Amino acid sequence: MKLRPLSFIFLCLALLPGGIASAKPQGGSPAIIKTVNKTSYSAWITVYDAGKTRHIDYGTLDAYGSRVWTGCCYIPQFPYHVRAEVKKNVDGRERTIFDTSIQVTPRGCVPEDGIAVELRKGSGESFYWEDVGCPH
Repeated sequence: MKLRPLSFIFLCLALLPGGIASAKPQGGSPAIIKTVNKTSYSAWITVYDAGKTRHIDYGTLDAYGSRVWTGCCYIPQFPYHVRAEVKKNVDGRERTIFDTSIQVTPRGCVPEDGIAVELRKGSGESFYWEDVGCPH
């Protein structure tokens, strides 16, 4: 089997203990993914690998809150998926009212490599992510 150079790189990264997500950028420090909630609703956030096969990070993002995800070593220029399950209290129970996701690619930023995305409210009970660039 003949591998193309890019295929060979992905194969090598996949064989690392922990897979691609365990690789470190050349500078040694991983990038970050920052989520900012611009709504009055809380959300359950899940960060997936490029193939959406592995949960890398997950947890609650409070209404009007922000969170930096550091449960793994995010690599600049590699794609990840960020999912928000927006919650609402209905009859004393928290229920998912909307589910939205975005593909993100951390980039080289100063002082910290990464990406920031904001969860925003659309019309009615719809929500969406917006890429706002480098984390501040």
